[in-house]
Amino acid sequence: MTRETLLKALCRLRSDRRGAIAVIVGLVMLPLFMALGASLDLAIAYYLKSRLGYAVDAAALAAGSTITDDQNVLDDRARDFFAVNYPNDTIGWVHDISVTEVNNIITVSAKATFDTFFLKLFQKPQVTVSADAVINREIKGLEVALVLDNTGSMRSNNNIGALRTAATTFVNILYGNEAVHDGLFMSIVPYAASVNPGPEAFGGSTTPTAPSWWPDPSNPNYEPYEYDPNGGTQWKGCVIERTGSDLMGDDNATGWEPFAWEAEVSNDYDVNDIPGTTRYDPSTYQNGGTGPNLGCPSPILPLINVKQTLLDEVAQLDAWHRGGTMSDMGIAWGRRVLSPEAPYTEGKAWDTDDWEKAIVMMTDGQSQFYQLPGTAGPNEKNTSVNSDFTGYEWLESSNPRIGTDSKSVAEDLVNGRLATACEDLKALGVTIYTITFTSSIDAATKQVYKDCATDETKWFDSPSQADLQNSFKKVAIELSKLRVSR
Repeated sequence: MTRETLLKALCRLRSDRRGAIAVIVGLVMLPLFMALGASLDLAIAYYLKSRLGYAVDAAALAAGSTITDDQNVLDDRARDFFAVNYPNDTIGWVHDISVTEVNNIITVSAKATFDTFFLKLFQKPQVTVSADAVINREIKGLEVALVLDNTGSMRSNNNIGALRTAATTFVNILYGNEAVHDGLFMSIVPYAASVNPGPEAFGGSTTPTAPSWWPDPSNPNYEPYEYDPNGGTQWKGCVIERTGSDLMGDDNATGWEPFAWEAEVSNDYDVNDIPGTTRYDPSTYQNGGTGPNLGCPSPILPLINVKQTLLDEVAQLDAWHRGGTMSDMGIAWGRRVLSPEAPYTEGKAWDTDDWEKAIVMMTDGQSQFYQLPGTAGPNEKNTSVNSDFTGYEWLESSNPRIGTDSKSVAEDLVNGRLATACEDLKALGVTIYTITFTSSIDAATKQVYKDCATDETKWFDSPSQADLQNSFKKVAIELSKLRVSR
């Protein structure tokens, strides 16, 4: 090839544009793939930092709510709570967790590291993120009443079991490792168609006046009308509510009547053989249960600061069938357990410095006067009445507690009383959290509980059991009464 021929070939090559795009694309794709790969690792880092920050905040709140001079106790409390909020299956691993306290200022910090997927190709095999939270501890006492729906509908899908789990988590979060807490008192108020204050409603008496129809001692199957919170054949502890201004009040320690459902076609037991014909166990008999205490829930646990007692009480919660859902009774007794006035006197005065009061109220449905619609066990629908027997007695216009025989009117009345009670409690400085549970609750009921809460951020709609667990957990964290600052 001559020199002239070679020059011509080079000129043609210089002007040839074929394949140029492929070269350009190749050059562009390399940094693009590098950027995409790096963005994946950076997204993981951002996720870890966010998750780590949440866990550190939660651990700091938990540590801040623990009043102790023992640094080891503080460390354990923070680390336990951190582990709950940053489980082992999360990407990466946690290290360098630090908990310090100086002059009631608690600092919690931690780091998390993960193995990179792409950056390791560029000499960056790992990325470490960090987070910290500083808590200015507000050492305040807290009294809280758990007002919990224990109606028969809670048996569906074992929702009552989900409530026990959620309430157990709630207690464990607030108490941590402390068996007894001088700054934290809690009460449990189960409610259904009635509420069970027991002897407290009668000045401590375990032998209230028996109803007129109660068997005479000469009866061979006689059962004394005495307090028995664990059985269904005597007086379990529920009451008939008062009338007038005392119905929802807390400034009068008297006026209740003992609850006793007389035998009739929808509660078909033999008054002359109460021990032999009472069907008490709600998990076995449900709507087919019978006896003088049908529809009466578990007893109220007054304010107490012993963790194990609370956990034991939560473990015994059950769903009690028949009667309906009397939400106004629940909130009224929630107020009474927090009140310094009798029948319960464990509560601090409403305006006590450095003490706060709260109610956590949970329901799985609307306020309701239930009536057995058909046959259940030996029971049949009673067509001569408009409802089951409740803590308001029968639904009838002559009843001074209700004044109507209309279910819808009565249910509106209950909701109105609930709303008034919520406003009164908020005026007293009580913080109210409400939780609506299950996906079947209608919008109107949700609005009732949303309005009852101190503000809409303290209303937690919980369609599923998992949502219920998260709601109780979030409320427990808020009730630490701490401020996170950075």
